[in-house]
Amino acid sequence: MTMTERKAYARQFLENSNIAGRGSDDALSAVPASMLEEENLQRMAERNTFAEFKPAFTESTPHIAPDRSLWVERSTRVGEAALWDVFDASGKHTARVRLPSNRQLGAVGARWVYLIATDDDGLQHLERYARALPIP
Repeated sequence: MTMTERKAYARQFLENSNIAGRGSDDALSAVPASMLEEENLQRMAERNTFAEFKPAFTESTPHIAPDRSLWVERSTRVGEAALWDVFDASGKHTARVRLPSNRQLGAVGARWVYLIATDDDGLQHLERYARALPIP
């Protein structure tokens, strides 16, 4: 990644980021304009390395189901729904499961898959799906 691309990435990252405010309500606010100045962008681009590629799997803890199948989360593009690869006890890839958007895999049971749904207000709800059926 060239320095120009790194600075553009840093600018895009900062323009789309919020930081904790210092008020009594600790609300999030846009980053200060000074952080978007050329000198600060240059410093950020020089000190940070932005990966051009991500590893195949995320740092999420894999899930082991009662049937000894292993569920491992794949890396996806920003904004895409979570994608999990399923391997049987012998290590053979048996399925790829894309979760509905705004859902995280909570647990895998013998009959059910439990997902954590986050609504627009940030509240989380537990959802249960039959494991034999495809998840929408």
